[in-house]
Amino acid sequence: MNRFFTLVILLNTLIPFCPKLSGQSEAVLSKLEISNKEITNALSEKLKLTTICKWKNDAKTCLSLSFDDNNLSHNQIARILDAHGYKGTFVVIAGSMYKDSIREMIKDGHEIGSHSYNHPDFTTLDSSQIEYQLSYSKALIETTFGINCLTFAEPGHLRTDQSKRIAIRNYLFFRDYSEYSDVLRVNWAFSQLASGSITLPALAKEIRGAMKTGRMFVLSGHGLGTEGYVPSTPEAMNTTLDTIKQYSDRGDIWVAPMREAALYEDLYHEIVFDKKLSGDTLTVFFKNYLKEKYNLIDSSLVCFKISKTLASSISGLSDNIKIKEATNDFILTVDLKKDTTYQIILNLPPIAHAGEDISVDENSNVILDASASYDIEGNPITYKWIAPSSITLSSTDSVKTTFFAPEVTKDATYTFSLIVSDGPLTSTIDQINVTVKQVNKAPVAKVNKNIEVFEQAWVPLDGSGSSDKDGDKLNYEWVTPKGLDVYELKSAFPYFQAPYVDEKTPLRFGLIVSDGKLKSDTTWTTVTVKKLNGYFNSTYSFVDSKPFEYTNKMYIDVMSASVNGLELGWGDEIAAFDGDVCVGANTIRNKTPNSSLLRIVAFGDDGNGNGFKDGNSIQFRIYDSSRRREFSSIDVFYRYSEVSLRSNVLFQSGITKAVDLLVLTTDIVNKKVDPTFKIKTYPNPFISEFNIDIESSSNQPVKVELYNALGQSVNSIYNGMVEGQKNIKVKDLDSSLPAGIYFLKVNAQNFKIIHKNF
Repeated sequence: MNRFFTLVILLNTLIPFCPKLSGQSEAVLSKLEISNKEITNALSEKLKLTTICKWKNDAKTCLSLSFDDNNLSHNQIARILDAHGYKGTFVVIAGSMYKDSIREMIKDGHEIGSHSYNHPDFTTLDSSQIEYQLSYSKALIETTFGINCLTFAEPGHLRTDQSKRIAIRNYLFFRDYSEYSDVLRVNWAFSQLASGSITLPALAKEIRGAMKTGRMFVLSGHGLGTEGYVPSTPEAMNTTLDTIKQYSDRGDIWVAPMREAALYEDLYHEIVFDKKLSGDTLTVFFKNYLKEKYNLIDSSLVCFKISKTLASSISGLSDNIKIKEATNDFILTVDLKKDTTYQIILNLPPIAHAGEDISVDENSNVILDASASYDIEGNPITYKWIAPSSITLSSTDSVKTTFFAPEVTKDATYTFSLIVSDGPLTSTIDQINVTVKQVNKAPVAKVNKNIEVFEQAWVPLDGSGSSDKDGDKLNYEWVTPKGLDVYELKSAFPYFQAPYVDEKTPLRFGLIVSDGKLKSDTTWTTVTVKKLNGYFNSTYSFVDSKPFEYTNKMYIDVMSASVNGLELGWGDEIAAFDGDVCVGANTIRNKTPNSSLLRIVAFGDDGNGNGFKDGNSIQFRIYDSSRRREFSSIDVFYRYSEVSLRSNVLFQSGITKAVDLLVLTTDIVNKKVDPTFKIKTYPNPFISEFNIDIESSSNQPVKVELYNALGQSVNSIYNGMVEGQKNIKVKDLDSSLPAGIYFLKVNAQNFKIIHKNF
């Protein structure tokens, strides 16, 4: 009968085991019943990590060193192997042995195998001759040295199916093949290293390949110096073994004689590794161990490993069990000749219960409760909570702890971990998922600060500072003064043209933003419109208090105006006169929606001599702000007419006239106009980065500035001389300017050019 050896392991988990619970409450029993299935499943998964090792000590591959024939240098090779801590297999020709040398190698622990009786070519022999070579060489070696000769390597790697069958009948292990058809080995030779056909880096690469596949690696040779077939040198052999030692020292490869290596390989393919859990006892079975086959073997060592996720420590090992602790596992080595069944006693740690997963609202207080945790033996337990890095718990070592659910832009799940301990043992980690639900919050409206502008200025409003904590898309709703035309009211950037005023007039604008579900409170801003007191002044008395509804007026749209061919520009003024009475004036700021240069509102007679009288002629005056000069001799052209009239447009209430104004005078001597002065901006409308191309056939000063809709210079882009072609790149306006309406003003020696861009 097999003898049983007890192995005690302290495991980091629980099995479905229910000890006598004298003095414990029925509540604890209930918890045990609830947990049994869960615990059994968890332990079963961890037990899957208890497996038989492919090679001893869980090495990734096995390397066997073997040497053929028989010569005196084999003894020197054995000493080199000893110096590295390795043992080799020397397969000898039984008919020509150096017996003293072989005895010394046997004494040092090296294996002696058979290489036939007199080294024939097996492919030329019949079955009786092969039988003689194999059986007689084996018997001669065993009787000469008093050992069991178990390993065979055929001469010259030459074999037949017949010779293979006879070899398997006489020997247990074979260097160049295995009795199992699915076993493949990597075979290299010292002669290849000696001849230079392979290099040490290539050998190292091949060893790493064997580590990946788990195959056995066999490195064979013959002799050293001048002895043997393609002999190696001591230096080359030492260097080769030093390369191998780098891998064996860190446990990646197991270096063993062929007898041990092939034995382990056979056992791995023959035995069945099984486990059974009963109560607190884990029984490990090695089935199908062939005792009769291995009766000549001193020991049949096999390794299996237990994951540290299953066992925290191991004690109480019997003498025939060896243990090695690796990074993640315990490696146990057992001798199947002594026993094939091992029992493992499990000591149970406490169980952590963090609670069921829950959902909570953001900005709420949350309680975590570990009171369902327990220890089967009834020992007191301690608690350790682990929270996500963004969460702060009220306590990390209490049975209950709390935290404040953070504000989230969308539903978010946070995982909390719990570990409990009874002192020597800790539980596995239990986790609870807390889903923090996003609660919709009303957006906040924000508008630009109060500003002051002149009448007729184009004014941008800015609601881009509005926000929604939930990140929802915003809809914009503007509250505007009655009767005022405001454009793009559904956007964050509406705009309007300031009306004419008789005095400072505040206009109040409100903004409401919505996320589709909730609306913000109304946020207000005030735009104060100031009367523009320019070069030309006129006084009007209105018949009532509502000047915007005053109907006794005429609109004059000045479509273009120039002095000696130079277009009027920003800041220049045009006025309409009835005799010596100024009945209306305006300053060029930017083009109006109907694309006129500016619009003059000429008010009718108020009965006090102010305003125009129907039927009188209109006289125009121009004030050129750059020249600081007034012009009254003006040619007036009806728009959409070929008739040229000079100062004889008639006032008529309630109508609109479109005119072009032209001043030609010899009082001003203009420099020759550069016929090739051109300017181009792109893209247009502007974006945060755009280009300006200027072309001038003469060298002249050019100044380029950016103005906002209020007529304020916000960026000086270029100020210098230009001749020929020049490209100006404007970048990163987003970092310094809010979105809105802007104008590009270019002043050259004889040009004023304004581009309107949004």
